[in-house]
Amino acid sequence: MAELKGREINNALLSKGFRKHENDHTYYVLYIRGKRTSIRTKLSHGSREYNDTLLSLIKRQLRMPSLQFLLDYVDCKADKEDYVTHLIEKEEIRFS
Repeated sequence: MAELKGREINNALLSKGFRKHENDHTYYVLYIRGKRTSIRTKLSHGSREYNDTLLSLIKRQLRMPSLQFLLDYVDCKADKEDYVTHLIEKEEIRFS
Protein backbone atom coordinates (compact mmCIF):
# COMPACT_ATOMS: atom_id res chain seq x y z
CA MET A 1 0.00 0.00 0.00
CA ALA A 2 1.56 3.25 -1.15
CA GLU A 3 1.33 6.50 0.72
CA LEU A 4 2.92 9.87 -0.02
CA LYS A 5 2.86 13.17 1.80
CA GLY A 6 1.37 16.14 -0.03
CA ARG A 7 4.64 18.03 0.52
CA GLU A 8 6.60 15.30 -1.31
CA ILE A 9 4.24 15.43 -4.30
CA ASN A 10 4.35 19.24 -4.33
CA ASN A 11 8.16 19.35 -4.30
CA ALA A 12 8.48 16.71 -7.03
CA LEU A 13 6.01 18.41 -9.36
CA LEU A 14 7.50 21.88 -8.90
CA SER A 15 11.04 20.60 -9.51
CA LYS A 16 10.00 18.90 -12.76
CA GLY A 17 8.30 21.61 -14.76
CA PHE A 18 4.93 22.01 -13.09
CA ARG A 19 3.67 25.38 -11.93
CA LYS A 20 1.35 25.85 -8.97
CA HIS A 21 -1.91 27.77 -9.21
CA GLU A 22 -3.82 28.40 -5.97
CA ASN A 23 -7.60 28.40 -5.81
CA ASP A 24 -10.04 26.30 -3.76
CA HIS A 25 -7.44 23.55 -4.29
CA THR A 26 -3.83 23.71 -5.37
CA TYR A 27 -3.57 23.04 -9.11
CA TYR A 28 -0.38 21.93 -10.87
CA VAL A 29 0.03 22.43 -14.62
CA LEU A 30 2.92 21.03 -16.64
CA TYR A 31 4.90 23.52 -18.71
CA ILE A 32 7.36 22.37 -21.35
CA ARG A 33 9.69 24.80 -23.10
CA GLY A 34 7.76 27.61 -21.42
CA LYS A 35 4.44 26.49 -22.90
CA ARG A 36 1.44 25.35 -20.91
CA THR A 37 0.27 21.80 -21.63
CA SER A 38 -3.04 20.10 -20.93
CA ILE A 39 -1.41 17.93 -18.25
CA ARG A 40 -2.67 18.95 -14.81
CA THR A 41 -3.65 17.67 -11.40
CA LYS A 42 -4.90 19.08 -8.15
CA LEU A 43 -4.05 18.53 -4.53
CA SER A 44 -6.42 19.38 -1.72
CA HIS A 45 -5.38 21.92 0.90
CA GLY A 46 -6.66 19.57 3.61
CA SER A 47 -4.89 16.36 2.59
CA ARG A 48 -1.54 15.81 4.22
CA GLU A 49 -1.14 12.21 3.09
CA TYR A 50 -2.31 10.52 -0.10
CA ASN A 51 -3.20 6.82 -0.11
CA ASP A 52 -3.48 4.40 -3.05
CA THR A 53 -6.91 5.66 -4.06
CA LEU A 54 -5.91 9.32 -4.26
CA LEU A 55 -2.54 8.50 -5.83
CA SER A 56 -4.36 6.52 -8.54
CA LEU A 57 -6.47 9.59 -9.30
CA ILE A 58 -3.35 11.77 -9.52
CA LYS A 59 -1.68 9.17 -11.77
CA ARG A 60 -4.67 9.20 -14.10
CA GLN A 61 -4.85 13.02 -14.20
CA LEU A 62 -1.13 13.21 -15.00
CA ARG A 63 -1.52 10.43 -17.59
CA MET A 64 1.30 8.41 -16.07
CA PRO A 65 1.70 4.78 -17.13
CA SER A 66 1.43 3.25 -13.64
CA LEU A 67 1.21 3.97 -9.95
CA GLN A 68 4.79 2.74 -9.61
CA PHE A 69 5.89 5.34 -12.18
CA LEU A 70 4.24 8.07 -10.07
CA LEU A 71 6.01 6.80 -6.96
CA ASP A 72 9.33 6.71 -8.84
CA TYR A 73 8.68 10.19 -10.22
CA VAL A 74 8.12 11.64 -6.74
CA ASP A 75 11.14 9.70 -5.43
CA CYS A 76 13.31 11.05 -8.33
CA LYS A 77 13.93 7.58 -9.79
CA ALA A 78 12.06 8.74 -12.91
CA ASP A 79 12.84 12.21 -14.21
CA LYS A 80 11.05 14.82 -16.28
CA GLU A 81 12.62 13.51 -19.49
CA ASP A 82 11.23 9.99 -18.86
CA TYR A 83 7.81 11.47 -18.21
CA VAL A 84 7.77 13.77 -21.25
CA THR A 85 8.96 10.90 -23.46
CA HIS A 86 6.03 8.80 -22.22
CA LEU A 87 3.57 11.65 -22.89
CA ILE A 88 4.88 12.13 -26.44
CA GLU A 89 4.83 8.39 -27.22
CA LYS A 90 1.23 8.12 -26.01
CA GLU A 91 0.34 11.29 -27.94
CA GLU A 92 -0.83 13.05 -24.80
CA ILE A 93 1.17 16.12 -25.86
CA ARG A 94 2.47 17.23 -29.25
CA PHE A 95 5.15 19.61 -30.40
CA SER A 96 5.06 21.30 -33.78
